[in-house]
Amino acid sequence: MSIFEMPVEAEYQRARSPKLLTTVTSEQCSVQTYSLLDTGCEGYAFMDHTWAKEHRLPIHTLRRPFKLYGFADESEDAWTIRYYTRCNLKTGDHVEKGVPLFLTRLAHYPIVLGTPWLEKHNPTTDWAGSTIMFQSDFCRNHCKMPSR
Repeated sequence: MSIFEMPVEAEYQRARSPKLLTTVTSEQCSVQTYSLLDTGCEGYAFMDHTWAKEHRLPIHTLRRPFKLYGFADESEDAWTIRYYTRCNLKTGDHVEKGVPLFLTRLAHYPIVLGTPWLEKHNPTTDWAGSTIMFQSDFCRNHCKMPSR
């Protein structure tokens, strides 16, 4: 699997951005990949549209398409988001079911989890140790996790 000519595994080794080894599951597939945690992303969660199609994830049409703006925030940089998928995301022992992911064109990572996702799950991050723990009240009450 590669996006923009660079295998995801090579990008994982190259980049220092926080990322999660993630298993994506739906009725049609179960595949392991990496999710980028992006505090600069104002959307909940995004997935590369081509990647979703390659893995036969269910694709749904949005009732109200919306514009997604890049860094320049100029109209010519906008992409219209017309589709989404819902699937389960598993990282370690943390499972979120029925995650809505907006489909667009992404570079390097098939999944980007934005600030709203991070705020909702509120993971504890050890930057020096490169670990992320899901211990928030939301996760304990809504995400499938082992008893602690």
